[in-house]
Amino acid sequence: MIKKMLLALAILIALSPNYGLALSLGTMTTKSALNAPFLAEIALNSITDADRRNLRVSLAPMAVFNRAGIDRPFLLTKLRFRITKTTKGKDVIRITSRLPVREPYLIFFLEANWSKGNIIKKYTTFLDPASPVQLPETPTQQAITQSPSKSSTTPPAKTVPVYGPVKSGATLSKIAQAIKAKRTKTRQVVKALYRHNPHAFVRGN
Repeated sequence: MIKKMLLALAILIALSPNYGLALSLGTMTTKSALNAPFLAEIALNSITDADRRNLRVSLAPMAVFNRAGIDRPFLLTKLRFRITKTTKGKDVIRITSRLPVREPYLIFFLEANWSKGNIIKKYTTFLDPASPVQLPETPTQQAITQSPSKSSTTPPAKTVPVYGPVKSGATLSKIAQAIKAKRTKTRQVVKALYRHNPHAFVRGN
């Protein structure tokens, strides 16, 4: 008779959901860096729908910190606690702050109260500086301003007519008539010849 009762009790325990499992606070995962607003998540283990409805989470009272000999800086009083789910559907306590955390570590006590119990747990987290953002390397394009190149070609020199050798008795006017171009007055050629060759003509002729 007793064996049957024990067997029935064992079966009842095995079939009862979450029997013997109590809500507990898991590890904390810090997602923020030093000099940035605080962001962390604490896993909620074995939480039921009833627990979720009446669970209250907050920073532990000052007396808890005093008994442990741990400071309770002003920043801790600005931490906000919210019960939520991750993208994977896991229950967590999300801890955030609006103020940036300037200290490289935080130590605090978290208190959780619900209809079936009460938990106070100590948490310590270390904050690393944010990693520098590495931008993708892009080839540097150097703008090349090409100034208009000056033409190295020089205009062809005007062909200067060559006359000579000068025969005996040739006068300046005859030479000018012989070498002058069309539509050029003989008088102009005479002046040019004499200006460039003043000693070649006797008495200017």
